[in-house]
Amino acid sequence: MFPPFSPKTKYAPWWSRKLNALRKQVNALKRRVKRCKNSDLKEISKGRFKALKNLYKAELLKSKQDSLKKFCTESTKNTPWKMHKTCKVGFARKQVPTSLTLLDGSVTTSEEEIANPLLYKFFPDESTAQDSDQQRNIRAQISELEPPASQTEPNSSKHEMDEVTRNRDHKECPGPDGIDGVIVKRLHKSLPIFWISFFNKCFLLVCYPKEWKKARVIAIPKSDKTKLQSVQGYRGIILLSSSGKCLQTLVIERLNYRMRQKELPYLRSE
Repeated sequence: MFPPFSPKTKYAPWWSRKLNALRKQVNALKRRVKRCKNSDLKEISKGRFKALKNLYKAELLKSKQDSLKKFCTESTKNTPWKMHKTCKVGFARKQVPTSLTLLDGSVTTSEEEIANPLLYKFFPDESTAQDSDQQRNIRAQISELEPPASQTEPNSSKHEMDEVTRNRDHKECPGPDGIDGVIVKRLHKSLPIFWISFFNKCFLLVCYPKEWKKARVIAIPKSDKTKLQSVQGYRGIILLSSSGKCLQTLVIERLNYRMRQKELPYLRSE
């Protein structure tokens, strides 16, 4: 059967009462900044919050480093089993489930039979049977439209790429290509002409690379444990290429620039 998802509390040897107290102070000051209505007091509280947050991060890093040093010094040639146990448990892979109950009551028998119903649930086929009269008219009008005559898009500049890469989250998970936000930023910093030349070529060819249209789909268990043996007990998240997101952001920023000139509502980048 599909194994139930039950998160367990992990023991952190580097955690201490001092860190716990600092975290509470940071969270309390953060709430105070949000609730503050006076602009002058809010700026003062923001400065205190940033200083305390930096102190908390520094203490957290120092505690982790000291704990790692202590752990490594305790593992010697005479007592290697602690390190061996940690590596064995840390890199152990859980067994992939091979059974899931579908909506019709049937039970899957392979990984492929599990993946297909989940994908269909996360990305159902578009059906026109439930369209209203207004939606049918819109579809008919769109089908009759001809592509507009467009001019060649001007080349992107270093200033544009600086803004696009700066807004990328360095903690975002990579897509199928394995390139995350950190790689995008560091590559632009060390070789700025790379992304500029690549995106300009995409504009010139009016092309969006097919590899960037691929995505990693991950099934995440919901909090309701009673539904974990059914497809209804999971939600899907999509991991797209960070490089493709940069190109999308660049295009949307240019569209927003033109829409601002015509006083039209803006588009969201993601």
